[in-house]
Amino acid sequence: MKRILYIIPLFLLLTSCNSNDTPSPTYNPSEAIVIENEHYGTDPQQTMDIYLPAGRTTETKTVIYIHGGAWEAGDKSEHTDFMVFLQGLFPGYAIVNLNYRLATSASPAYSKQIEDIGLALAKLNSSNYTLSNNYALMGSSAGGHLSMLYSYGFDQNHDIKAVVNFVGPSDFSDPQYPSLSAYSGYIRNITGSENPQISKIEEVSPITYVTATSTPTISFYGGQDPLVPDSQGPRLHNKLNEMGVVNQLYLYPNGGHNDWNDSIYSEVYPSMVIFIQENLNTN
Repeated sequence: MKRILYIIPLFLLLTSCNSNDTPSPTYNPSEAIVIENEHYGTDPQQTMDIYLPAGRTTETKTVIYIHGGAWEAGDKSEHTDFMVFLQGLFPGYAIVNLNYRLATSASPAYSKQIEDIGLALAKLNSSNYTLSNNYALMGSSAGGHLSMLYSYGFDQNHDIKAVVNFVGPSDFSDPQYPSLSAYSGYIRNITGSENPQISKIEEVSPITYVTATSTPTISFYGGQDPLVPDSQGPRLHNKLNEMGVVNQLYLYPNGGHNDWNDSIYSEVYPSMVIFIQENLNTN
């Protein structure tokens, strides 16, 4: 398959640098520390909570969670309890709870939300947190979409070693989407693609950027999801398989939009943990 060429935004040339020139404080790696509302940019929404484990080294891995909310809503504060849960699932890992600039009628989601992920990674890479640059991106719904889109299309440094995708849209050209309203929050005000070879719908679809070197991905979808068609998982799974990319797909016929029962989650979380551990520890 011919690799799609696309314009690399200016921010990708800058992601090796910190978002500002203020010296980073030094954190004792022997202590567990929670850094709340750490800024990685100048906008008030460009913040993240960072949970640093005790005994950190430059080999310490990081799981970054990206919240959902149709690209227009949501906040990291809604997932604080889940961060504590993730700390229990991944002892010895750093956990990051990421906020990003939300879409408005005057300011579309693309490409600023992709830029925000790059800026957050630059902050993590350049600050004195005592971490490796091996990351897993995890997100639900819009957060799953952003995790995939950034990892497949914009991770020029290949820092992302695993993607955990909960019910994230993977292909907006899927005919099972009933109308543009299903994802208007993401494509609003996009007047055209930056790359004339592809449409704007393709440009914001993670599946467009899948190649043989794409990030290993584990995906979870519900068969009764009212927002994301159950065809999204198989479409992505087939494309990743076609390109020889390590991936796993779990489709729960009676599951909704990530509002599943304990029986489902009892399979989801162990599978997720094993997948992240295997892919972060082998890269």
